[in-house]
Amino acid sequence: MTMAPNVQNFGDLSFDRMWQSNADKDRNTTLVIGVYRGRASMNIFSGQTGGPRLKLPLPKQHNVLFRTVFNHVRKTAPDSKITIPVTQWDQQEKKLKTIGHVTLGIDTTNMAYIGIQATGVEPVKFPIRSDLKWDLSVIPEINANQVALDGFLAEMDNVCNAMNLTSFKFEPSQRTAPYTKGNYTSGKQYSTAAPVSSSDIDDEIPF
Repeated sequence: MTMAPNVQNFGDLSFDRMWQSNADKDRNTTLVIGVYRGRASMNIFSGQTGGPRLKLPLPKQHNVLFRTVFNHVRKTAPDSKITIPVTQWDQQEKKLKTIGHVTLGIDTTNMAYIGIQATGVEPVKFPIRSDLKWDLSVIPEINANQVALDGFLAEMDNVCNAMNLTSFKFEPSQRTAPYTKGNYTSGKQYSTAAPVSSSDIDDEIPF
């Protein structure tokens, strides 16, 4: 494998906006899922300029987590959800601390959504919509909400592929040699706790 002349590392490739959705009540607030140098994150932007108001790391196998949770939620939908605490390692206290909660659910209209609640950010809900412009009503037992969720889950597989791709690193002496894997670390600083359902956490999340 050879690299393009203007690409020094796979990490130089841009995957910063692989999936995005506007908030259900505020189109100026956007959830963006992207990858940078082997790490994926969920970022909330508000307004036209500036960096993200909130950045939550995604675990390396988040695609498996999302698919497992949404498949479970589908069985009890509509109006079903599971809330997952997101934790971060506190270097001073030497322990994991909860920095936010991500809710994966399907509302009363059978639309899937991602809800986020974290310190300093008001709880916000991001619908998972399809960008298809086709009329799916002609297909029996298939609706746009179902296609949108399946498309989202497929895109999360692509996010994991981008994480793997951009974690490969070339040293100066290896530019024309087969690539070698870099120092990507998964789960070392961030982790996602086990899903919590029908708990006090879910009762406190206003989605």
